[in-house]
Amino acid sequence: MTVSGLAAGATSITAGFHHSCAATGAGAITCWGLNDHGQLGDGTRVNRTRPSQVVGLSRGASLPTGGWSYSCAVAAGGVGKCWGANESGQLGNGTTTSSLVPVTVR
Repeated sequence: MTVSGLAAGATSITAGFHHSCAATGAGAITCWGLNDHGQLGDGTRVNRTRPSQVVGLSRGASLPTGGWSYSCAVAAGGVGKCWGANESGQLGNGTTTSSLVPVTVR
């Protein structure tokens, strides 16, 4: 099945609880599905039925992964980035504050 709106093609796709993410051939990360905790990384809490660009991950990113209500990817330069729910510290940035956009894993 083709994912509608994944125009650049996908190099990898991952699934979280009720959302999915893909890395494109250009190195962008896009996500779609449930977004109640910001797990799509597009700066909103709006659910998406088509891929939505993750803020700040438009080139050189890879290896997206989806968790229960959060997502992570490797940004350009090998930097870990995560976004979404963070009540247990799953974003890895030393806080328990959720984020609608990627934060750097420390």
